[in-house]
Amino acid sequence: MVVGIRTVTIASSLLLACSTDPPPPHERDEADACAVRVDREIACGPEDDRSMAELTRGQALGECHLARGRDPERDAAELACAQQLDCGAFRRCRHDIAAREQAASVKPVVATALASGTGVSAALRECQTAPWIGDAELTQQCDELLGREVDRLSKTVEAMRDAGDAGGADYPLLEIEECQTLPWLAERQSRDAFVRAVALCDEMAAAPDAATAIAEAKKALTSDYWRRIPSMPPGCFVAFNRLVKIETPWARQRLRQVVDLCHVQAAKQTLATALRTIPFCPPDYEQIVAAVTMFEIDDPEHAALLARMRKRCVKP
Repeated sequence: MVVGIRTVTIASSLLLACSTDPPPPHERDEADACAVRVDREIACGPEDDRSMAELTRGQALGECHLARGRDPERDAAELACAQQLDCGAFRRCRHDIAAREQAASVKPVVATALASGTGVSAALRECQTAPWIGDAELTQQCDELLGREVDRLSKTVEAMRDAGDAGGADYPLLEIEECQTLPWLAERQSRDAFVRAVALCDEMAAAPDAATAIAEAKKALTSDYWRRIPSMPPGCFVAFNRLVKIETPWARQRLRQVVDLCHVQAAKQTLATALRTIPFCPPDYEQIVAAVTMFEIDDPEHAALLARMRKRCVKP
């Protein structure tokens, strides 16, 4: 009789243990908070990583317990996220926690850069997280800081362009920090801002060539040496080929100046010398034609020389 009672008691205990499911996450007590969080991370994580996550569950629990209590407010927020039964809600909740923390870290850096003008590069790097954070105030501050820096760099490049334009400098474009940074920052503003920044850097690179071409053409017009050469100065070719690719008012104006001096004034001397001294078409011919066609040059003397040269250069 005793044996029968013992058998029934054991069987009842086993049945009770097997039929009792673990409580849902929202009903677990505070002592089990780390287990709630870790289990929810495993359940809602990528399916491909689940097996490894389950194997390392013990390690994750240990790390959670070690960190627990350092920031009670964050612990409570993490537990609230883990108690979300829907994985989508859980992920959004976790994102919101991370975004708030990131915003709290980035805002002082950006505010200091706006107020003092120092640490701008570091602040703009931090601002790259602003779209992910989704904080309206931070986005506005980052946009303002970005606009200021693009304006500052643009003015710097314009000044460098004008210095080169006056023949006072020759800037190797790839070595100019401003033109490594400006297009990259401008692209974060808009596609149009990026196009303007690239064009401005192209202008800066072309400015010394334009100044050189104009100086060479002026010298050629008063030089006995160039009166005997059936070719325009080499700077004219370089400047034309570079400026014609830049579609800005500045480039168009400088190109017109180059064409007037090189492809009209100096070209009249070049064409006359070529007609007199060589029996073949000079290498300048095609560019001279392209230049006068582009700007619809009206110069009777030039037109007459070009018409004579056309008979030699254009085969029927």
